[in-house]
Amino acid sequence: MELLKTCVRWSALPGAVILVMLSAVPDVLTQGASDLPMRWSNWLNLRSIADIPAALKAGVDNGGQFELGMGGSPPTIWPISCNDYLAAIDKGFYAVSTRDDKMEGPFVDRCYTLRYLQQARPAQRSHLTDPIWSADPLRDLPPLCFRFERMSEQQVEDATARGMSWQAFDPEARVTARGAEGLAVEDAGLRYGLSVMARADFDGDGVEDVALTQTIGAKGGTFGTTIFYILTRLSPGGPMKLLTRRTPPFRLAAAPVAVTEGIAAPVPAIPCGRSRCRATTAARRSRWPTPR
Repeated sequence: MELLKTCVRWSALPGAVILVMLSAVPDVLTQGASDLPMRWSNWLNLRSIADIPAALKAGVDNGGQFELGMGGSPPTIWPISCNDYLAAIDKGFYAVSTRDDKMEGPFVDRCYTLRYLQQARPAQRSHLTDPIWSADPLRDLPPLCFRFERMSEQQVEDATARGMSWQAFDPEARVTARGAEGLAVEDAGLRYGLSVMARADFDGDGVEDVALTQTIGAKGGTFGTTIFYILTRLSPGGPMKLLTRRTPPFRLAAAPVAVTEGIAAPVPAIPCGRSRCRATTAARRSRWPTPR
């Protein structure tokens, strides 16, 4: 069965250009006769799943170096490969400046997608549409919006848990451009660029999921960041459901993964009530300055 690979990159960072290129390249993967093909972005430069360990070790082209830190101690890290980056993020490191946050984007796109693809499997069934976006995507998607204040951030989390749509949560949000694998959205203060990075069964339930990356840029400001999501749809015509946490390392709620020496392996879930999760969330918030 063919393994389809799609190349797409949509960006909302200040000064960036939205670029969409679509292609399909056949490959071979062992799977059942009823399984759906796994699909991923050609931007990953990945010929097959077997190439992932080498891809995790290879350098990531993000246009320059950037710094990860942890409040000044231990020393900062300058990641080159996905293995460098993911190991640092798993320990609680984060981008130390607005510039570093923007430079981190290609690592978020590439490294988390590779991590999840390594432990993914072909789905047995799917309720996702093709293309992924419905006629009214903001009524279909959960609130994939960003808020700087902790109280507002918690409101987004609560709305997501209740199954509220992005449109219902923020009526000011609107779609400004769309393509088969990309979506541009803006609200009162921010621009969002959503890109489809891969489609497969990422959580082991047999249902097809979709991996997205989202660039976020402030209108008239310097703030910019990138977030990784995995979403699914559990019934035909049902709403999209968020499967991952909103903070790095963007773990699945029930079955998080970690990379050790280039191999993705399951690790115990860490409830957000524990100090480590609180510390990671606080560290991530601390690198998001109020937009100027």
